[in-house]
Amino acid sequence: MKRLLFFSIFFLFAIHINAQTNFYKWSTGVNVGGTLTYGDSDKKRIGYAYAGVIDYYFTPYMNLGFEFQSGQLKGGELGVRSFNNNYKTIAFNGRMQLGQFLNDEQLDSFVWRNLKGFYIGAGLGAIDNKVDISLPNKVDHFVHKEIILPLNVGFNINLQRKWQEYSRVMVNVNYQTALSFEDGMDGEYDLKSNSKDRYSFFSIGLRYNFGAIGLDQSKRRL
Repeated sequence: MKRLLFFSIFFLFAIHINAQTNFYKWSTGVNVGGTLTYGDSDKKRIGYAYAGVIDYYFTPYMNLGFEFQSGQLKGGELGVRSFNNNYKTIAFNGRMQLGQFLNDEQLDSFVWRNLKGFYIGAGLGAIDNKVDISLPNKVDHFVHKEIILPLNVGFNINLQRKWQEYSRVMVNVNYQTALSFEDGMDGEYDLKSNSKDRYSFFSIGLRYNFGAIGLDQSKRRL
């Protein structure tokens, strides 16, 4: 009787462990891509940027992280007035993936299982603008720091082998719009302007997951 009770408890414990979703709590990576500035000039030009990130995961689908970004914002009409902003940003971003809201039955579905990495997010940060303004007869320089509000939408693709419980590597595709509370990204600083500057950054990158293993018991897989 004692032996039967022991094996019953062991069996239930094993089911409970298998029911939990394992995940790495830390992730770091790099993204590269193109930028587009929406300022006072109607003439748009594509710049480039890269970003380094480190994230902490509270669940497999919810994280808070730090991002450093560096690159160029361009715009204006060459030969008339154009600008080149060698900018840098730092920001804290939170992201929530679709998988956070899916139950076991949905996660077993082919469609939902492949869409669980879709996410939205928002954050708060600052941008350091270093703008070269090219005019017909001279080049002006403008340096200014301002607060930004990054808004993110994207997709995480886990490169997971069948025998692995959790993934070490992810591919990340992200679209970010950084909203400014001021008007200095293009070098035309106007306190009275009702149209504040913003820029977009479309990028692709890799993530490496590491650190302590988390156990998410909200997704039961019996």
